[in-house]
Amino acid sequence: MVLNTNLISIEEVVGEVQGSSLDNFEQFIRWVDSRMMLNPAAGESLREVHESVNASVRNGDPTPFKRFRRQEFICTMERMGNMPDATPADELLEEEITITEEVYELALWLNERNVLLLCLSDKPDEASCPHPRVSPELPPLHEAVTHRVGTSIEEQLARF
Repeated sequence: MVLNTNLISIEEVVGEVQGSSLDNFEQFIRWVDSRMMLNPAAGESLREVHESVNASVRNGDPTPFKRFRRQEFICTMERMGNMPDATPADELLEEEITITEEVYELALWLNERNVLLLCLSDKPDEASCPHPRVSPELPPLHEAVTHRVGTSIEEQLARF
């Protein structure tokens, strides 16, 4: 939104990041604050959103647009494991969020060897976990079951 209102240009953001003077979100928020003070008319359309984000960050919760993120979670879950198991792979790839067979088998192989498996995501909780009042029937995103698409590693090795 900051870029769309021309309050700060993409070239300025890139320059600040490359120059190492902008390296975290709180700095960006302060930068936007100062630009909005210098040019109040340019930032008028995003003032309410910016103030909301700023307040959330100060309260330790940087996730804006929580309702949107909750809907994102529901839409994501609707695209996982929703088609019949006999659906051809090309259709699954068009309509579902899938996991590759190779990644699945590798995770199983590592798990069998007691390797600690960690997954990281930049998705906020609202986009990756069910809300108790909005979608309590859904599992968290990391527990969702979906189809696997790809070739088995064992099958590949057996050919050699």
